[in-house]
Amino acid sequence: INLPDSVKTIGESAFGQSIQLASFKAPASLESIGDRAFYCCENLKSVDLGDKIVSIGISAFDGCEKLESVSFPSSLKKISEAAFSGCTKLGEVNFSDGLETIDADAFYLCKSLTSVTVPRTVTSIGKQAIGYGRGGNVIDGFTITGYEDTTAQTYASENGITFNSLGKYVPMSGTISDTLTWKIDENGTLIFEGSGKIGDYSLDNLPEYLLAEPIAIELSDGITSIGAYAFFGFEGTVFIPETVTNIGNHAFGYFYNEDGAEVVNYDFIIMGYKDTVAEEYAAENEILFFEIMFEGECGETAKWSYDVETLTLTISGTGAMADLSLENLPYYLIYPIEKIVVEDGITKIGDYSFIALDNADTENKVTVTLPKSVAEIGEHAIGYILVEGEEAYTEELNKNCTIEGFTDSAAEKYAADNELTFVKLDPVDPPAPTDPDLTFKLNENAEICTFDEENKIITVYDKSATLDKILADFTVGKDLAVAPIEKIATGAELVTKNGDETVEMYTIVVIGDVNGDGEVNSMDALAILQHSVEEVQLTGAALLAANIDSSDKVDSSDALTVLQISVEEKTPADYFPKETPDVPETPDVPETPDVPETPETPSGNE
Repeated sequence: INLPDSVKTIGESAFGQSIQLASFKAPASLESIGDRAFYCCENLKSVDLGDKIVSIGISAFDGCEKLESVSFPSSLKKISEAAFSGCTKLGEVNFSDGLETIDADAFYLCKSLTSVTVPRTVTSIGKQAIGYGRGGNVIDGFTITGYEDTTAQTYASENGITFNSLGKYVPMSGTISDTLTWKIDENGTLIFEGSGKIGDYSLDNLPEYLLAEPIAIELSDGITSIGAYAFFGFEGTVFIPETVTNIGNHAFGYFYNEDGAEVVNYDFIIMGYKDTVAEEYAAENEILFFEIMFEGECGETAKWSYDVETLTLTISGTGAMADLSLENLPYYLIYPIEKIVVEDGITKIGDYSFIALDNADTENKVTVTLPKSVAEIGEHAIGYILVEGEEAYTEELNKNCTIEGFTDSAAEKYAADNELTFVKLDPVDPPAPTDPDLTFKLNENAEICTFDEENKIITVYDKSATLDKILADFTVGKDLAVAPIEKIATGAELVTKNGDETVEMYTIVVIGDVNGDGEVNSMDALAILQHSVEEVQLTGAALLAANIDSSDKVDSSDALTVLQISVEEKTPADYFPKETPDVPETPDVPETPDVPETPETPSGNE
């Protein structure tokens, strides 16, 4: 069956006794299935109900003998009478939170179904709705799983069905109103998000968020009212924002004592702002009240201030901070502090000034920065935490405390005496500036270029040269950049830069490219001939490009060479100047000594 997404309802008996129907997938829009809609579809094996279905009618799937499993979405509120009765192979049923009603005989005669988990949201289960087989008998071994004190447990008990308890239901999130929600985080803190009112409760109807027994409460700015008994039994400390203008009866600071009587918790602490309902409620109920302050005095001329965003405590002013004791600790220690900055002008850190910082979330890591003006640091003033003993608190070194200060100062001595990490703040001379590397010189093994550094001319003996090939003949300093060149041609400029500043400009001469069009052809040869007969006068880079053989003059022989280069009979490389090795002088050949004349042989006739 393929139904369009526009279908919201399947009517009464719409597909009843359709013996060819093997599967059904609800369209995304489907909200209800009517009575007997799939009655006795005996070959129906699988059903997908979508995620918008709200109700399933009477006997909607009654007699679907081959249906093996079904899952219900959280949108479903009601399963009507005998909806799945007689589904003898149905062995798995998955309910979702949100289901409210399971009517009588809903899963009657489902003999393969031996266990179900019933959500806490179900408030009505009809007669023999689940767990019953033939003859109105409970299916052997049938088990219902659910939370204590729910309809599921009551149904199991009344029908003699085994109940597997999940314990008391403890919600971890919920909704107060359209604009206000709550959740329990991983640390056990009850967090309210949004704005509006937290309503009234009673001893017989306490809010479900208290079931989690939160260890802390965070109330968001924007909450305007806290109703009666809203936090009855909570034993921690609570901060009440300024936006709260009403607090109901016994909202905070009350609990049951050992005798079951409702009494005030005199150890309870309310933190809030002066002249607010928080202060008024605390006074009326004899509960401790701590006024929220972010600045105050800590000596005759010394002051403190606290930054909530950066968790930074700043000590400013002049002179000494007051000496304190374990019985008289400063107000600012109620805050989590990661950094303490003592400004120049403070001369003494009093006893116990920064002990027991509340910074456990970061393993009590704290950095204390001290100026040169601090000449004295009191007992246990910095770097100690309090550890609760059997009879009293004791001071213990906080190894995660770091002191920042100057060489040979009271800060350095205190850190050494108390084995605390010390970081020097002494200024470090910046490294001497170095001249930028702007090297640009021709390599000894250059292959296509010569370089006239004095006249800033680069001569190229390659008619197809690229900028990369040219630069391969040069050493370029690390602080020097070469600007792109649109075309390598006679007269083009090679520009070197250091950042945005131009360092130097060099003129490129391409041998044979007389007219500067980037080509070597007959037009260049013609220009040379015209120059040789004085029709035109070549000058500058053009003249250098025309002097192929680097002779004393430019004439028709250069024009001929250009033509030969243009048809690739020759190449500019043939004229690339190379050092000619010195020819060794021919050694003098010694003169041949005079050979004495051979004397005449006398004639035998004489």
